[in-house]
Amino acid sequence: MSKAVAKKLSELGLAAAALETELARFEELAQLAMRTPLNSEKNIERAARATMDAAACQDRVAERVQALVAVIADARDRQQATAERVVARAQEIQRRGEDVTALMQRFGALGGDARDLVTLMQGLAGLPKDDVAARIAEIQTKMTTVVADSEEVAKAALAIEMTDIARQADSIRQQLHAAKNRLKLLGESL
Repeated sequence: MSKAVAKKLSELGLAAAALETELARFEELAQLAMRTPLNSEKNIERAARATMDAAACQDRVAERVQALVAVIADARDRQQATAERVVARAQEIQRRGEDVTALMQRFGALGGDARDLVTLMQGLAGLPKDDVAARIAEIQTKMTTVVADSEEVAKAALAIEMTDIARQADSIRQQLHAAKNRLKLLGESL
């Protein structure tokens, strides 16, 4: 338990203990005033003194009640302020989760586009040379679009400080860029 928590607990505990002590003293003085027989001058003085002491003690009880109420109000205020911070954080987490979900959908689409490009490149095998050149141009155009998309996903990920997604998107961009260069060399060799 931290010192701050122990201090707050002790404030609450001390205020409650002070009230309990004063209340017990008040009850004791009230009982003395009530049970003292009023059959002699000395007893009447004793009962009067106990009554005055009880009245003074009652004022102290009221002060202790006010002190305890103030400590409880402080605890309530701290709890409410903390609850508001937790709610704000929950809202931030929800917004962040929505941002990441949208980004992951874009990243997933990027992965699908990359797979489609691989399939198109694999389809080049077995085509006549004349058809290969035309298909290479088509694939390069699609690759340019997917490379640009991967750059956008990486930038969007960095904008919301999701560096792991940014690295993955950049990795796809680099791989596609390298494949595009190899495809260009293939086209030039035809």
